[in-house]
Amino acid sequence: MVRPERRTRGDLIAVAVITAAVLGLAALIWWSAPERATVSDPLRGDSPPPPAAAVAVPETAEQAWRVPSTVPGTPLIAADAVVTADGGTVTARDPHTGDRLWSYARPDELCAVAAQWDRVVAVYRTGSGCSEVTALDARTGVRAEQRSGPVDDRISLLSAGPHMFVIGADRAEVWRSDLVRTLEYGRVDAPAQPHRQPRTGCTFVSAGAAALQLAVLERCPDDDGERLTTLVPDPEDSTEPEVNGSLALTVDQVPVRGGRIVAVTDDRVALAVDTPAPRLAVLDPQGAQLADHPLPGPVADDTGRAVTAGPVLLWWTGTETVALDPDELSVRWTVPDTAGPGTAYADRILIPVDGGWADTDPETGEIERIVATDRTGGPTGPVELTALGALILDTAGGEVTAYLPGAGQP
Repeated sequence: MVRPERRTRGDLIAVAVITAAVLGLAALIWWSAPERATVSDPLRGDSPPPPAAAVAVPETAEQAWRVPSTVPGTPLIAADAVVTADGGTVTARDPHTGDRLWSYARPDELCAVAAQWDRVVAVYRTGSGCSEVTALDARTGVRAEQRSGPVDDRISLLSAGPHMFVIGADRAEVWRSDLVRTLEYGRVDAPAQPHRQPRTGCTFVSAGAAALQLAVLERCPDDDGERLTTLVPDPEDSTEPEVNGSLALTVDQVPVRGGRIVAVTDDRVALAVDTPAPRLAVLDPQGAQLADHPLPGPVADDTGRAVTAGPVLLWWTGTETVALDPDELSVRWTVPDTAGPGTAYADRILIPVDGGWADTDPETGEIERIVATDRTGGPTGPVELTALGALILDTAGGEVTAYLPGAGQP
């Protein structure tokens, strides 16, 4: 007969120590978990009505409110609200008053914020780079999809078609609406299946996206200049990029340097280059040149990509606003001495200039008059303009100022 096991005093001490260690580890995980320090304050009640539609450019504009918004890419327009971001907090605001509708805050710093799929997507920086991603319902601020994974320490988010494009220093990803990755391109840490990336050791200079195309301008060890690579956003296997074309760029047999992707369609890429002379070139996905437009000087470092504004795309070079055809990407007109790209308003274009906004004909680029504002400083830019109905958002230096037409104006 087998004698029953008996617990000794040492056994009880061991069990107690193990239990205490497990409970301590659980407490540590809970204490350090991002969710514990997250403050989610969703919408309570009904959303306010959107601002009235813009019917004409006002004679004067009155400041309605002003708040900080320091995260690149903000403010955003989402669900008829203005979304700002500062530090680790994303806030949806009443467009009439600037009052908070909902907010979401974490102790981590925001890398980027974008609007897509009726969501506001916030990416936070942790010890693994810009790795923590949360999608928020754009109307209510309620948390929806989430993902995490090592990404670069600095990123930009692009929304086009059904996808969101995440661009870092040497790695790009594409996400679909459930935040599942459909493409990874560039640096892959410890890949499960190596040798699937077409090149290694490249760094990204610039990028742009359309519904059916991701364009990346990169510097690679074996190239004298910069290389344009275009990719399918959702290949059959997310770990194996499907390349439309990849070409080391030259102009008059001179390697291209200092390039900048300005705009991308499903079958074209507009690229600003400084060598051998400043110009805006339009290329097909394989890198063949389709059009060429001289620029008055080198492109400024703080210029962004072209933005849609009514019937044109608007791009700021650092000194002038250039209107592009949305299909051909050819230059339609330019306005010199501006402070940013501009935005559509009613049936006109507003372009930021010294002292206010230039009321501009979208077909010809002819300026009718200047709408004065209280923005201080000259056209040193960049100044971003966005419109929501009759509301105009003027963003510069990490602050967004909201204007409405003066009293008695439509």
